Amino acid sequence: MTLDTAASRAGDARTGQDPDAAALRPAAGRSWGLAVALVVLAAALAAPFAAGSFLVFQLTMMLVYAIAILGLNILTGINGQFSLGHGAFYAVGAYTAAIMMDHFGIGYLWTLPAAGVVCFLAGFLFGWPALRLEGVYLALATFALAVVTPQLFKLSPFEPWTNGVMGIVIDKPGPPFGLPLSADQWLYLLTLGVALGAWLCARNLVASRGGRALMAIRDNPIAARSMGVNTALYKSLALGVSALYTGVAGALGAIVVQFVAPDSFTFALSIAFFVGLVVGGVGWLPGALLGGAFVMFVPNIAESLSKGLSGAAYGAILILLIYVMPTGLGGLLHAAGRRLSGRKHRVHEDPARVSETGGEAMTKRRSILKGVAGAGLLLGVGLVLPGAACAAGMYDPGASDSEIKIGNINPYSGPASAYSSIAKTIAAYFDKVNAEGGINGRKITFVSYDDGYSPPKAVEQARKLVESDQVLLIFQSLGTPSNSAIEKYMNIKKVPQLFVATGATKFGDPEKFPWTMGWQPNYQSEGIIYGRWILANVPDAKIGVLYQNDDFGKDGLSGLKQGLGDKASMIVAEAPYEVSEPTVDSQIVRLKASGANVFVNIATPKFAAQAIKKVKEIGWDATEILTNVSNSVGAVLKPAGLDNAKGIVSTAYLKDMQDPQWADDQGRRDWLAFMDKYYPAGDKTSTFTAYGYTVAQAMVHVLKQCGDDLTRANVMKQAASMKDVPLPLLLPGITMTTSATDYFPLQKMQMMKFNGERWVNFGDVISGAVGE
Repeated sequence: MTLDTAASRAGDARTGQDPDAAALRPAAGRSWGLAVALVVLAAALAAPFAAGSFLVFQLTMMLVYAIAILGLNILTGINGQFSLGHGAFYAVGAYTAAIMMDHFGIGYLWTLPAAGVVCFLAGFLFGWPALRLEGVYLALATFALAVVTPQLFKLSPFEPWTNGVMGIVIDKPGPPFGLPLSADQWLYLLTLGVALGAWLCARNLVASRGGRALMAIRDNPIAARSMGVNTALYKSLALGVSALYTGVAGALGAIVVQFVAPDSFTFALSIAFFVGLVVGGVGWLPGALLGGAFVMFVPNIAESLSKGLSGAAYGAILILLIYVMPTGLGGLLHAAGRRLSGRKHRVHEDPARVSETGGEAMTKRRSILKGVAGAGLLLGVGLVLPGAACAAGMYDPGASDSEIKIGNINPYSGPASAYSSIAKTIAAYFDKVNAEGGINGRKITFVSYDDGYSPPKAVEQARKLVESDQVLLIFQSLGTPSNSAIEKYMNIKKVPQLFVATGATKFGDPEKFPWTMGWQPNYQSEGIIYGRWILANVPDAKIGVLYQNDDFGKDGLSGLKQGLGDKASMIVAEAPYEVSEPTVDSQIVRLKASGANVFVNIATPKFAAQAIKKVKEIGWDATEILTNVSNSVGAVLKPAGLDNAKGIVSTAYLKDMQDPQWADDQGRRDWLAFMDKYYPAGDKTSTFTAYGYTVAQAMVHVLKQCGDDLTRANVMKQAASMKDVPLPLLLPGITMTTSATDYFPLQKMQMMKFNGERWVNFGDVISGAVGE
């Protein structure tokens, strides 16, 4: 028996049916299939001209995901190899395009083949040793690839190219040759063309001798080897071609989203591709489009069902699909197609053929499908009130005589979901405002979406808020990566991106980004305060600094040096760390060895706690300064040991609601009454609820100042015109001040010291204004 015969009789991977049955298909059935294909193509071509820009963006991303899933299908459906790491190849393709466009000014069209070549080589080289593994062992190897790759983009040696955690912003290309199309329409049509070409190439690959070799390896590798197939080479080539497809998809995704950063390519992306493969139908090439639609739209449906439990809703939808359609949507559609074409009865196989091709081959194909479906299931599961009339005013979209529509993006799910309590507190405060008559007679409609702390998802949600929901502004979008991803879009659209929830210094640049403004004291300002405090209190300081190797740590270190001024040489040692490191013990030992007598701890909670504990373990007698983001008693100091933390100094700008000194404070009383009435489920011991309450008050202040001129330009004007505005929960002496050239509302903080039980404020309020 020849290789062609064996592979052909093992089954047609494009349709999942017996090849001889396909030969018996009536002409009417073939005509029906062609008619459906033509209708789908016509609808796809008409879509960008009939849909709004946001839906066009979503459809474009659906096609991008479909290309990536098509590549995964070549590896898993056609060759039978498992991969949980295709998010890594997507990331490599995206960064290839971004670096070529940003650093070398190369045209975006040239980045597509370049990304494909780079990812083909990466996939082939990874596959040569890795694909000697099979099943769960190969899945674990590719899982490791997906986890490691985003961390590599953060490393210092690559930072000149990748820009580290800050990511790369890409300009959106317009249509060529003066075509009368919008940029979104052009990118959709370009992606559609690439997707069609990719599908045709995959279809021809499956029909080729090489494709039959891949299927023979899938169905019976021992038999394939006995017929002279170099299984190691073909399996490596399969991974290379699969990675090529996914890399091209990554390049297109980067161009469409206009931003790449390491946090855009977490392991969740690989899960999404895998689930899309299962839902579309393993081994059925057109199913990639259905899988892309699932990846793009179903998470939004899940969020609409339950914002706080969107992951559970998503898992429930996936469970339902797997039980109802165990072979995926592709299998369901194929079965329906057989019925419509008159092939209601399955053509029986010749018993001799079963013997010849081997019952084991068919059994293996079924087990692969079940295994992939089961894994996809487990991974997926893991995953306006009318207002009173008022005088007519000047309005932009999102405002009217009766309503002010405010957008928000927050991680209700994912690794930063703890921050969702901020958005929930804000929503509750706006409920309070509405119950008390609204703002100048207008009620607030607060539209908040989940981005899962994923920059590409943040871009989608921002476009939905601006283009579909027509909000007046986006308020308190959370996280440096997500805000970096949408910053350019918001400024091009001239929509306020107001009081962003991050302390990165970059979000206070009115010259470059006049529509983006921060709120909390930025990391650089905090560093300046520490530098000035050291000069005043430890004149003989020798400073050792532990800092996270990203924008947070680098901004803090830069501020510390600015605060020290011409005494910056007091810093005798700097020890960066990566978030992928298990501990910072070695950094602490190195800092002590430098002879430092002041330890500045610019670390996130996990590493800050490790550092505090290690300092005491090695007997390092130093004055310790702890960054504001890690001064939580419960999350940091208790794990580190309260006795170990005694004497540490830090900063604050909000009153501590658990501090007895504020027991009779009117601001605290009002906050408690608000929590009891409007957010009884909220955590009164969390700083997030006090923060959300206060920043919502800041937003209300700006809107009140707008009066009846609720244009986006006036919102920014009023936000940039605050002068010593007090808020009830800000510490005494700390107020909000901005100007047309100063987009940092809060730049003052007060030092505090931990007494072994709680923080105790001391000294005067210190300014950390950048540039002073």
